[in-house]
Amino acid sequence: MKTITKISVQQGGERYSLFLDEEFYCGVSEDTLIKLNLKKGMQLDETTLELLNNEEVKISAFLMPFIYWVDAIILRKRSKIN
Repeated sequence: MKTITKISVQQGGERYSLFLDEEFYCGVSEDTLIKLNLKKGMQLDETTLELLNNEEVKISAFLMPFIYWVDAIILRKRSKIN
């Protein structure tokens, strides 16, 4: 079992750094933080850690097409300016 020792906001403000046993574990979205009710002092077993990782993979897979779409629009605007 691992213990959440710290949760801090990342620079962009939309993601959080999750520390387990005083070591950085991963960045998580606010949705994952709320959905899994993650809190400092909470004990996480292997099943919960797997669930946490799966949630982040789902969110990333959902957001990636939008990120590429926005990047493509920005790139088009830049190429028109030049």
